[in-house]
Amino acid sequence: MNPQDVNETITVDADGTGTASAICPINTALINGGYANPDGLLVTANLANLANNSWTVTARNEGLLPAQITSHATCWPLS
Repeated sequence: MNPQDVNETITVDADGTGTASAICPINTALINGGYANPDGLLVTANLANLANNSWTVTARNEGLLPAQITSHATCWPLS
């Protein structure tokens, strides 16, 4: 069995806030997570959401242009 990587990328509007959640598929368990922040957004939360089997990152865009952030989750098969 191999782990599965899941990602969610969102665009946060200028002067806005957004949350990206990489959700593990059914019959997998979250074992690790993180985020990619190439546009330099202000990260306000970066955490495992065990109840939702996901990795969540919330960020604020204090710039004048839309910017992106990506949440990453590594998921392990249960069977």
